[in-house]
Amino acid sequence: MTTLERKYISVDIEASGLTPGKYSMLSLGSCLVEDTSVNFYREIKPINNNFDYCAMQVAANGLECLKGLKIDELNPHSKKFRPRRVLDVLREKGDEPKIVMSDYAEWINKNTVGFRLCKWLLR
Repeated sequence: MTTLERKYISVDIEASGLTPGKYSMLSLGSCLVEDTSVNFYREIKPINNNFDYCAMQVAANGLECLKGLKIDELNPHSKKFRPRRVLDVLREKGDEPKIVMSDYAEWINKNTVGFRLCKWLLR
């Protein structure tokens, strides 16, 4: 039996809060550790209106859909910051969660051909 080389993938998400299902994943980013130019990034429509204010401040810092929008309510460093406005922008510009996760699975499969899957991922 041949042991195949490992491939490492770095993953980062931004979310509207700590608890999956209660809050929404807002963005998903990933890259191959050995070549960060091979990457995946998508912004996601929220599944509900729930949010934690501090989590939204962190999430809003990196959202591409907010870049270039000079609106204080979307700026996490402004006293006028309104997380619900960020969720509204994502509802308009984000992708459906099911599509993002399906596309991400395809990206992983495409970029890990010939490599073994870690057993702990199968649990």
